[in-house]
Amino acid sequence: MAFRQLRMVEVFGRIAYHADLFHYAAGSNVRRDGEGNERVQRERFEREARAVSSLNHPHICALYDVGNQDGIEYLVMEYIEGETLAKRLESGPLATADLLRYAIEVADALDRAHRQGVIHRDLKPGNIMLTKSGAKLLDFGLAKATAPPLAGD
Repeated sequence: MAFRQLRMVEVFGRIAYHADLFHYAAGSNVRRDGEGNERVQRERFEREARAVSSLNHPHICALYDVGNQDGIEYLVMEYIEGETLAKRLESGPLATADLLRYAIEVADALDRAHRQGVIHRDLKPGNIMLTKSGAKLLDFGLAKATAPPLAGD
């Protein structure tokens, strides 16, 4: 799933603006830390790209593009305005209605991923973004692909 016609006009940290789509997107790239971890980072990066590109769900962060620019691999993902569940919990527990809503949304996202053969493997409050429209599941960097279940399973 790549939209090569996109043109990145500006980059601010991890936020990129694509003029051709008139929206903001979050970017991520392979870190080069000089400690021999580049291969591990690249494998995680590629795993996340494969996992997220196979999923389309309102509560899973969307992937718009995957590419390489000047030797740097990158993902362009949906920009999600809000805060992580981890950050929100710092100010106290959620109201019961919000807790149930977010739990149902995340469970629905995980169900979709599992039905498509993707196991997230890193579910934690820091990988759940809370937005005005609900919860979004992020960071499929540790995801594992499995065979999707057969119909009726």
